[in-house]
Amino acid sequence: MTTMTKNNKEPEAEKKENSLSEKMIKTRTITLFDAIDSKIAKEFIQSLFPEEDIYLCLLDTKARTVVGRVGESTKPAQYLLESIGFHYLEEVDPFDGGPHYGAKVQDLLPIKYGKNLKVTEWNDSNFKKVGLVGVNGHSYRCVQTPYEERGDEVALPIVTKKLLEIENDEMVYVTPTKF
Repeated sequence: MTTMTKNNKEPEAEKKENSLSEKMIKTRTITLFDAIDSKIAKEFIQSLFPEEDIYLCLLDTKARTVVGRVGESTKPAQYLLESIGFHYLEEVDPFDGGPHYGAKVQDLLPIKYGKNLKVTEWNDSNFKKVGLVGVNGHSYRCVQTPYEERGDEVALPIVTKKLLEIENDEMVYVTPTKF
């Protein structure tokens, strides 16, 4: 079992930013089970939410002003999400009161521009592109690396192949990091 905290901030700083979540959810430690998709975990998460409607007008001014807003410390995350295709869903995150983002998987740029390619080796590889290269196996592994793509094949630096524990002729998923 792993204990999850909202972030790595000092408790005092976290209290200041989370006045909404303190009003909505009693102070609790959230325990994640090894299988988060299990029925027990879903029931546990569901039990954290109030069953009744939440009337913002009943919250204090400080709590109301942060509902649906991106905090200064999370603006880089907002930029990253929006840059790859996520958009604001006009919903509020029930844990911290921030905006809730989502997208259709097929509309996300790393998926839209990603390809399954066969690993190969060329003597004249120049590795001018940089992207994410991932491989499934006994565990999912992914690295940001230079690569060269030709047709349905990709050449990777030796160090990348070692990190991913792959050989030539294996399949990898490659997606650019600049769209």
